[in-house]
Amino acid sequence: MSNTYIEKILNRYSQKGIVVDTNLFLLWLVGLTNSERIEKFKRTKKYTIADYKQLRELLGLFARIVTTPHILAEVSNLANQLNDPDRGKCLSNLQVILNNGIVEKYVLGAEISKDKKFATFGIKDCGIKYIAPQKFLVLTDDFKLKQYLEGSGIDAINFENLRLDIPYLKKY
Repeated sequence: MSNTYIEKILNRYSQKGIVVDTNLFLLWLVGLTNSERIEKFKRTKKYTIADYKQLRELLGLFARIVTTPHILAEVSNLANQLNDPDRGKCLSNLQVILNNGIVEKYVLGAEISKDKKFATFGIKDCGIKYIAPQKFLVLTDDFKLKQYLEGSGIDAINFENLRLDIPYLKKY
């Protein structure tokens, strides 16, 4: 993925918003809580503190961060696997995030379940597909989800493509 493409897509969605998939939302939340836990917590250990900093910088480019109840449920369940005191702090940070401007979009589960790929992707991923078209950029680390969304005409970026080098973020 070229820097030019990424710059263009970031610019296109910076005022609209970004949907952050579960693993990256969890990375953001754990990093806000205690960045030293990122590489030790089983659910975020594939990331580094540098990844968290890049993610935080990227999210700062957007006027709004968008989520769904399904993403939040997964993030909350995964954060609950942390040991105290980080578990409690992490959930408190989630509470702060929820009460300070994150945009939550809801689509009925029955509507989401009508998606032809529901049996393959499930409620959370299909829910993202329903809220994102022409409205929000999707940020994920799930290659299959990215392919599914792009095949449905939805703009998505795989965080793995950004992990290597994102100096163009400094321009924004």
